[in-house]
Amino acid sequence: MTGKRHAPTGSRRCLHWTTKSKFCWQHLKEKEAFRITGKPLGLVTTKPIAKDTKVAEFGGPLKLAEWAQPALRPNTKVIAPKGKAALKSIKDIAANNEVTVPFDMSMKPKTKKKKKVIIPVAIAKKRKLIKPIHADIPDLVFRTEPEPEPKPKRTPKAKVKRKQRSPADKHEIDLLRRLVALQHMFNDEKLSHELRIPVS
Repeated sequence: MTGKRHAPTGSRRCLHWTTKSKFCWQHLKEKEAFRITGKPLGLVTTKPIAKDTKVAEFGGPLKLAEWAQPALRPNTKVIAPKGKAALKSIKDIAANNEVTVPFDMSMKPKTKKKKKVIIPVAIAKKRKLIKPIHADIPDLVFRTEPEPEPKPKRTPKAKVKRKQRSPADKHEIDLLRRLVALQHMFNDEKLSHELRIPVS
């Protein structure tokens, strides 16, 4: 609960969402001086931590110790006092540095090799063959679906050959095109006026 001056017994609930700890990242940074960030996610302190001080507990309400990543040169160690296991700093940790735990090879999951089971041929059981019953069963009705009709084959369309025109025909077509162009020029009054073509 937050309110005036971020009082723990305030008048309203914090509106920020979180899935990593009890507090959102803003209140976690303000109250506990920690951030859960990075790739992979790790525990980062926002204020300096002195040597031989308790950093965080395992399984506590904040669950901060679970986010500490293992490293070859850690800055904390795991202690198990009368209460719950916790992290204790073994050297001074500066601000904005990641809290790391010892890297134990036993933490890696061990993969058990599957043993190959060899069954000798003499001990292997022989399977009995079950003979089928060839009796007429009148109750069963076997439905036979009609065979699908074959699709009609598409006949390829015959390609239409272009007519080969003679040189005389080509000459006539060119003359006709010129006549049509001249006719358009004569029909256009503005163009004929500019070209001084007499129009009747």
